[in-house]
Amino acid sequence: MKQTVNTIQSSPNPNNFLLFNRVVIVKSLEPEEFDSASALSDYVRTQIDDCGLQIPVEILDCDSANEFLDILDQLTQKASTNNERPILHIECHGDPTTGLEFANGSELSWKDVGENLTRLNKATDFNLFVVFAACFGFHFLGQLSPVTSSPCWGMIGPTNKVDPGEILRGFRTFYRTLFSTIDLSKALGSISNEKLDHSSWFAQIAETWFLRICYEYIRDHCTLKQTQERAKNLKAIARANGARVWLKDVEAQLRYRNTHDILGKYFDSYFMIEEIPGNKTRFQNTHHMLQDMIKKMRSEKYALSTYSLERTR
Repeated sequence: MKQTVNTIQSSPNPNNFLLFNRVVIVKSLEPEEFDSASALSDYVRTQIDDCGLQIPVEILDCDSANEFLDILDQLTQKASTNNERPILHIECHGDPTTGLEFANGSELSWKDVGENLTRLNKATDFNLFVVFAACFGFHFLGQLSPVTSSPCWGMIGPTNKVDPGEILRGFRTFYRTLFSTIDLSKALGSISNEKLDHSSWFAQIAETWFLRICYEYIRDHCTLKQTQERAKNLKAIARANGARVWLKDVEAQLRYRNTHDILGKYFDSYFMIEEIPGNKTRFQNTHHMLQDMIKKMRSEKYALSTYSLERTR
């Protein structure tokens, strides 16, 4: 008797999880190209059946960027009304600067891809996993920011140009491991072992992205020198308006704001805490790791505050 599986345990946080209940493959290939999407969908269905699972696999033809956006809108609606939680597999071409390239020659920038996936991720309660079977899919990460919501729970794609046969072989390994083990971390590990001639596989989850971009934000924008310069400018503006302020007090306020914004406003926005309150508990370990990172960077002389650490969460 088949069982319905819709929960996948992920790493590095064993208390976090990805929910999915279908695989949706969006195909935008030219007629003369090898139809890797259809070959993969047949293989995935066989693996699901062999493992005794009950997860539908849907393949959708897509000719243009506009059709792709329509498909995302439909998936978002189904996620909101029917609790559909897809693994979204995108088979098309990609470019490191322009974004996704579709069969009719139209393009969709990585920024626009991210904005539209964010709506779908929200509709799935932050359970969207995206597979980029497109050259340079890694470059999707370039538009991520700590001040905007994450477009997906996790993603995988190649870092460079790849051969269609390599893509098919890699994702066969990924899905075979995923459905035989019901363990996404093992599936990601298995595809990472599949060698590519001129590229490599890149897999990441939202928690790791957030820690990395917060680290880079602190490194690039929260140095002591930058904070001291901002404090001097703010003090000058305040005194020009007749206020009596002290430089050390302005610096302390900036340290507090640097830390409080990252642990509060940025964290809540990125993980959609207001829209999905359960994410506060779901990603609490990430919040703890973020606190530890801030403590360490403060000891390395970045302009951060332990005062706000004690008052956040």
